[in-house]
Amino acid sequence: MTGFSKKASGKSAPEPAKLKDQLNAQHALFKLANLLDWESLEQEFGTTMSAEGGRPALPVRLMVGLHYLKALYNERG
Repeated sequence: MTGFSKKASGKSAPEPAKLKDQLNAQHALFKLANLLDWESLEQEFGTTMSAEGGRPALPVRLMVGLHYLKALYNERG
């Protein structure tokens, strides 16, 4: 037993809050993330981000999100 599943009284501990429940749902980036068709982006870019013989590929959603933020905030590198 890890100590996270039950308290000393035998009652179950509350589940930790999910990240999306902790974020501001009114923030523009939160809304945008829910509007994007991530499945089509995965299909479109999934073939170009394969890990054939090298380091495992990073998730498409992560890479697209980072590129978007990079462009949004005019960052380089």
